Amino acid sequence: FVAIGMLIDPAVLAHYAWPIAAITGAAVLGKVASGSLGTFLAGNPPRESLQVGMSIAQIGEFSFIIAALGESLHVTSDFLYPVAVAVSAVTTLLTPYLLGSTEAATRLARRAAPVPLVLVYWFSPLRV
Repeated sequence: FVAIGMLIDPAVLAHYAWPIAAITGAAVLGKVASGSLGTFLAGNPPRESLQVGMSIAQIGEFSFIIAALGESLHVTSDFLYPVAVAVSAVTTLLTPYLLGSTEAATRLARRAAPVPLVLVYWFSPLRV
Protein backbone atom coordinates (compact mmCIF):
# COMPACT_ATOMS: atom_id res chain seq x y z
CA PHE A 1 0.00 0.00 0.00
CA VAL A 2 2.91 2.35 0.71
CA ALA A 3 4.42 1.70 -2.71
CA ILE A 4 1.10 2.42 -4.40
CA GLY A 5 0.70 5.56 -2.31
CA MET A 6 4.06 6.78 -3.53
CA LEU A 7 2.73 6.55 -7.10
CA ILE A 8 0.05 9.16 -6.39
CA ASP A 9 0.77 12.35 -8.31
CA PRO A 10 -0.51 15.40 -6.38
CA ALA A 11 -1.14 17.29 -9.63
CA VAL A 12 -3.47 14.53 -10.83
CA LEU A 13 -5.24 14.58 -7.46
CA ALA A 14 -5.81 18.31 -7.76
CA HIS A 15 -7.08 17.84 -11.31
CA TYR A 16 -9.60 15.17 -10.27
CA ALA A 17 -10.46 16.63 -6.84
CA TRP A 18 -14.23 16.84 -7.41
CA PRO A 19 -14.69 13.30 -8.73
CA ILE A 20 -12.49 11.97 -5.92
CA ALA A 21 -14.53 13.84 -3.31
CA ALA A 22 -17.85 12.74 -4.83
CA ILE A 23 -16.88 9.08 -5.14
CA THR A 24 -15.35 9.07 -1.65
CA GLY A 25 -18.49 10.60 -0.17
CA ALA A 26 -20.77 8.19 -2.00
CA ALA A 27 -18.66 5.18 -1.04
CA VAL A 28 -18.39 6.13 2.63
CA LEU A 29 -22.04 7.09 3.01
CA GLY A 30 -23.23 4.03 1.10
CA LYS A 31 -21.06 1.56 2.98
CA VAL A 32 -21.77 3.09 6.39
CA ALA A 33 -25.52 3.19 5.73
CA SER A 34 -25.81 -0.30 4.28
CA GLY A 35 -23.48 -1.93 6.80
CA SER A 36 -25.13 -0.22 9.74
CA LEU A 37 -28.66 -0.90 8.57
CA GLY A 38 -27.96 -4.56 7.84
CA THR A 39 -26.31 -5.07 11.20
CA PHE A 40 -29.10 -3.20 12.97
CA LEU A 41 -31.85 -5.21 11.26
CA ALA A 42 -30.04 -8.39 12.31
CA GLY A 43 -30.80 -7.40 15.90
CA ASN A 44 -27.65 -5.63 17.07
CA PRO A 45 -27.70 -2.45 19.15
CA PRO A 46 -27.43 0.89 17.34
CA ARG A 47 -23.93 1.68 18.60
CA GLU A 48 -22.50 -1.65 17.45
CA SER A 49 -24.33 -1.34 14.15
CA LEU A 50 -22.75 2.04 13.47
CA GLN A 51 -19.34 0.71 14.45
CA VAL A 52 -19.70 -2.08 11.92
CA GLY A 53 -20.82 0.34 9.22
CA MET A 54 -17.98 2.74 9.92
CA SER A 55 -15.37 0.00 10.09
CA ILE A 56 -16.20 -1.20 6.55
CA ALA A 57 -16.19 2.30 5.04
CA GLN A 58 -12.82 1.92 3.36
CA ILE A 59 -12.26 0.84 -0.20
CA GLY A 60 -9.61 -1.86 -0.39
CA GLU A 61 -6.41 -1.97 -2.38
CA PHE A 62 -8.03 -4.46 -4.70
CA SER A 63 -9.97 -1.64 -6.36
CA PHE A 64 -6.89 0.00 -7.77
CA ILE A 65 -5.40 -3.33 -8.78
CA ILE A 66 -8.51 -3.83 -10.90
CA ALA A 67 -8.26 -0.23 -12.17
CA ALA A 68 -4.60 -0.76 -13.14
CA LEU A 69 -5.49 -3.99 -14.93
CA GLY A 70 -8.29 -2.26 -16.81
CA GLU A 71 -5.95 0.56 -17.79
CA SER A 72 -3.21 -1.84 -18.97
CA LEU A 73 -5.75 -3.76 -21.08
CA HIS A 74 -7.13 -0.47 -22.48
CA VAL A 75 -10.68 -1.20 -21.37
CA THR A 76 -10.92 1.80 -19.02
CA SER A 77 -9.89 5.42 -19.33
CA ASP A 78 -6.81 7.01 -17.80
CA PHE A 79 -9.20 8.78 -15.43
CA LEU A 80 -10.08 5.65 -13.45
CA TYR A 81 -6.73 4.58 -12.01
CA PRO A 82 -5.69 7.80 -10.21
CA VAL A 83 -9.23 8.25 -8.92
CA ALA A 84 -9.38 4.66 -7.61
CA VAL A 85 -6.01 5.03 -5.88
CA ALA A 86 -6.98 8.37 -4.33
CA VAL A 87 -10.38 7.15 -3.14
CA SER A 88 -8.78 4.06 -1.64
CA ALA A 89 -6.16 6.14 0.16
CA VAL A 90 -8.65 8.73 1.43
CA THR A 91 -11.12 6.14 2.72
CA THR A 92 -8.32 4.19 4.40
CA LEU A 93 -7.15 7.33 6.20
CA LEU A 94 -10.72 8.36 7.04
CA THR A 95 -11.79 5.09 8.71
CA PRO A 96 -10.09 5.67 12.11
CA TYR A 97 -11.76 9.09 12.37
CA LEU A 98 -15.12 7.55 11.53
CA LEU A 99 -14.67 4.94 14.24
CA GLY A 100 -13.74 7.67 16.69
CA SER A 101 -16.99 9.49 15.96
CA THR A 102 -19.20 6.48 16.64
CA GLU A 103 -20.63 7.88 19.88
CA ALA A 104 -21.64 11.19 18.31
CA ALA A 105 -23.08 9.41 15.27
CA THR A 106 -25.07 7.09 17.53
CA ARG A 107 -26.62 10.03 19.39
CA LEU A 108 -27.46 11.71 16.08
CA ALA A 109 -28.93 8.51 14.63
CA ARG A 110 -31.11 7.95 17.68
CA ARG A 111 -32.59 11.43 17.35
CA ALA A 112 -33.10 11.14 13.59
CA ALA A 113 -34.28 7.51 13.37
CA PRO A 114 -37.86 6.98 12.22
CA VAL A 115 -40.13 5.33 14.78
CA PRO A 116 -40.71 2.11 12.76
CA LEU A 117 -36.96 1.51 12.62
CA VAL A 118 -36.65 1.98 16.38
CA LEU A 119 -39.54 -0.43 16.93
CA VAL A 120 -37.83 -3.06 14.75
CA TYR A 121 -34.91 -3.03 17.18
CA TRP A 122 -36.93 -3.04 20.40
CA PHE A 123 -39.28 -5.83 19.32
CA SER A 124 -36.77 -7.95 17.41
CA PRO A 125 -36.64 -11.59 18.55
CA LEU A 126 -32.87 -11.51 17.85
CA ARG A 127 -32.25 -8.64 20.28
CA VAL A 128 -29.94 -9.58 23.12
